[in-house]
Formats: sequence, C-alpha cells, structure tokens
Amino acid sequence: MEFKNNLDALIDELGGETRKSYGHIDVCVCWSTVSAKFDGYQLTEIGEANVDRRALPGVTHLLERDGDAHVVQVVMLKTIVDMIRAGKVFASNTAPGNGKSR
Repeated sequence: MEFKNNLDALIDELGGETRKSYGHIDVCVCWSTVSAKFDGYQLTEIGEANVDRRALPGVTHLLERDGDAHVVQVVMLKTIVDMIRAGKVFASNTAPGNGKSR
C-alpha cells in the first residue's frame, strides 16, 4: 500500500531509480492527480460499467500500466470528498431515512 499526496508522485517514483515495483503495489491512497494523462499508464474512474473491477470498498480509480496485467486499486480522496459534497455518498449514520440526525 502506498500513500501519496498525488498519484503523479507514485508514477514518477516508478519511472525513476527506486526499489518500488509496480507489480508489488496493490493499493494507492492519494489526494488527487496533477496530470490528466500519464505516459505508459491508464487511469480509469470506477463507474457503473466497471464497478465489478473494484476489489476494495472506497476504491475510486484503477491504475493500469501498458502491457501489464496487474492493476493498482486507487483511493482518490478528493473524488470521495466531491461525491460526499454532491450527495452521492453518505456516511452510514447520516444516510437519508435512517432515523438519525447529526
């Protein structure tokens, strides 16, 4: 598991001289991305069409390297905060109709 301020930092590390290996990273928790595209990688947002590919609760994106079968599950915290603010995600004790209020 990797924790990064932004996903770009992880991809930069993997492209440089590091002991980290893409195939050994299963989950990355980060705030967001700086770049929209990454050479040699595909970042795909989880949606209705690919939700079955999400291996863990909270995963918002999938990071795939060209020519590699391994997939890094990405928890992008900014996406989660944006979804909460838009009313698309509720904490269990604040969901509409649960009889509780905060």
